[in-house]
This record gives sequence, structure tokens and C-alpha cells, in this order.
Amino acid sequence: MILIIDLLWLLFALANDCLFFMLSGQVMFASLVLLLFFWGAFDRRGEIPWNAIFETGFMVRDGFLYLYIFMTLEALLLRLTSAPGMPSTESL
Repeated sequence: MILIIDLLWLLFALANDCLFFMLSGQVMFASLVLLLFFWGAFDRRGEIPWNAIFETGFMVRDGFLYLYIFMTLEALLLRLTSAPGMPSTESL
């Protein structure tokens, strides 16, 4: 029963964090583009290379999301495989 509750909680947390990563990624992306624009990082005509920016932004966002999912699964695995007498992370 504990395993089912942990898995449901994990699915809820991952769905919630995917939404958070998407929303926070959009805010960070917009602020980065504005910052680069005001620093004059784009060409003299004022055109913004959106394709390159979107590619880089999506790769960075997806990389951090995959890292977070890996860390969450690792923490769940460590919690499920800890011995009965060992201190758990809940006591910290």
C-alpha cells in the first residue's frame, strides 16, 4: 500500500513540476531575450534570431527537467530500498 501511495505521489509531483518548469522556463526565457536585446547581442537591424534561441532554451529546459526526474526517481528508490532500522529522510 505504501508503494502505491509513493508512486501516486511521485506522479502528482512530476506532473506539478513539469507545469512549474514550463511556466518558470517561459519567464526565464523572456527575461533572457530582453536582457540580450538591451545589451545589443543581436545584429544591427534589430532582428532577433528566434530559432536559435528557442532551440537552446528548449534543450536547457529539457535537460534540467530530465535531471530533476532522475533525482526524484533516485530519491524514491533510496527510500524504498532503505533497511527497516536505518534512519529515513523523513527524520531530517
